[in-house]
Amino acid sequence: MIWFNETENYGYIATAEGERLYVHGSAFAGGKGIEGRCKGIEVTFDVAEDEEGRRVAKDVAVVEYSAPHRARRRHGGRV
Repeated sequence: MIWFNETENYGYIATAEGERLYVHGSAFAGGKGIEGRCKGIEVTFDVAEDEEGRRVAKDVAVVEYSAPHRARRRHGGRV
């Protein structure tokens, strides 16, 4: 799970173990973070320590996301 504030250029990533890691926009390729909604986005990342000894995410990459296909209802023979 990821939360990112594109205005402030920082956010948090939750690891599979439930740990919450700080992530700065500069940790993403291009240094721009994530633009738009983050819901449903998967990322890969490494864990490092910052200057103050806190665990942070680095080398963050967005995994291609494809929304699940939803069946359409038929109305009058049309899809």
